[in-house]
Amino acid sequence: TNPPFSLKDDFLKRAYELGKPFAFLLPITALEGIKRGALYRKYGIEVLVLDKRINFMPEKKGAWFNVSWFCWQLLPEKLMFHEVIRDE
Repeated sequence: TNPPFSLKDDFLKRAYELGKPFAFLLPITALEGIKRGALYRKYGIEVLVLDKRINFMPEKKGAWFNVSWFCWQLLPEKLMFHEVIRDE
């Protein structure tokens, strides 16, 4: 899911509490933070890093930041990189 970025800590905490695999589309800066860091250390995290910024709002020019998939118990490796291929 793509939670509101302002609520990412709450979503991550609840997802870990439920104990089921999850995938959240979050800014790459979601790796930072004291609360999130504590959750990642306690439970673990898997991150699929995209090599390009994705513009989800085509009416606006360009994307401001990179997003990545923050997962738990889904990916085969803790850190993965993915090449985004766009149709021109």
